[in-house]
Amino acid sequence: MKISFLLLVIISTIISCTSESEKFTIMTYNIRYSTENDGINYWENRKEKVKGIIDSLNIDVFGLQEALQSQVEYIQNQFPHYEMSGVGRDDGKTKGEYAPVFWKKSKFTLVKNGHFWLREDHTVPGTGWDANINRIATWIILEDNSGEKYFILNTHYDHQGEEARRNSSLLILKKIEDLSEGLPLVVMGDLNADPESEPYKILEKSDILKDCFSEVNSKDINHGTFAGGFSIENLNDKKIDHIFSNEKLVTLEAHIIFNQYNGYYPSDHLPVMATLIGK
Repeated sequence: MKISFLLLVIISTIISCTSESEKFTIMTYNIRYSTENDGINYWENRKEKVKGIIDSLNIDVFGLQEALQSQVEYIQNQFPHYEMSGVGRDDGKTKGEYAPVFWKKSKFTLVKNGHFWLREDHTVPGTGWDANINRIATWIILEDNSGEKYFILNTHYDHQGEEARRNSSLLILKKIEDLSEGLPLVVMGDLNADPESEPYKILEKSDILKDCFSEVNSKDINHGTFAGGFSIENLNDKKIDHIFSNEKLVTLEAHIIFNQYNGYYPSDHLPVMATLIGK
């Protein structure tokens, strides 16, 4: 009986460890680019708060938006146990805002990576359709310690061009079909589009993607993720930052992170995170 009980404990432990290795957390976070025009909310005054959020959540994979080269370097220096993929959207190197993806070195190995622009010719920098500025998407394929592979894409849609946002969603669907290799996949980012908008519905009503937040939270509640002026008083009710996955992943939890200090958020966007596991 003692041997049987010990064997049962060992088997249970193995099963538990296997399940844990398949589970991972992911987050999208527009950290607001560094501009002195933000006054007291200038990056230098709030970067430690952004670091604190990432650190406290212990995220396995996270995507940022509006990260300039200096901000990317700061995050890399503060989190040396993560690796990063991403380029500046203005030259495909270091100029302009990044939409980078970071992942834990201890949990994932990079298999493939790349990027493309949200425009008609997505191979070179430039504005697309009626967009106001250049927009980019970063994609990676990661392999975890159990050998499971995942396709992950991070992006940032234009804030003014309605046609650009619509066509960006159509392009994203085409690109993940071409690049994802049939893997479990995640699409995340600041879409500048709420759940009632056409760009969002193109993704959510496709045969490929489902909204992780809506999967586990009431669709009757539309939590906002944008706070103009960084103030909690200016947080609206429109959720424009999203995480989507395909049917090969199940969402265990999904949250908007409302951490603030003295009535202000560390960015003018709130992070959105989800815990996912393979079926």
